[in-house]
Amino acid sequence: MNELAFTILKIATATSSRFIGIDLTPLDSPRVGNDLNTSASEEITAEALHAYAKIEQELAIARRTLISETVEIEEYFGNSLKGDIGAKVGATDIGLGASAEGGKVTKRIIRFSGFNAHTESMLNAIEASMLLKLKTELSTSIESKAPVTSNIAPD
Repeated sequence: MNELAFTILKIATATSSRFIGIDLTPLDSPRVGNDLNTSASEEITAEALHAYAKIEQELAIARRTLISETVEIEEYFGNSLKGDIGAKVGATDIGLGASAEGGKVTKRIIRFSGFNAHTESMLNAIEASMLLKLKTELSTSIESKAPVTSNIAPD
């Protein structure tokens, strides 16, 4: 894994490592003399990035849930099993075959709609504040460009 990706991982996990529940301090140590081979360190890095991405995803969902008017969540959990058994009989040979496949099925659908009243008032206040600031900056800019006139008559 190149140094850029390693640096990005360190930055991304520096503040979130306490949420992951793993100690990432070995990532700060120098890489010289590292007894892990490259593929193992890449696997650890990929796992840490995956855990960080899951945390960020859940935080984004939580933030959106806080400001939404309504939230609908549908979750599906289950196991999937498939199996096949086959036999083939010919004039000169006999064949048997069996296969099995299993998996975990997880599906989550989250629907957000609107903003709650508190969020709308906050957004309106922010918008009003930004407009006031813009008006102030524009008027200051216009005043600084206007020629200075004096009502005092020259002697």
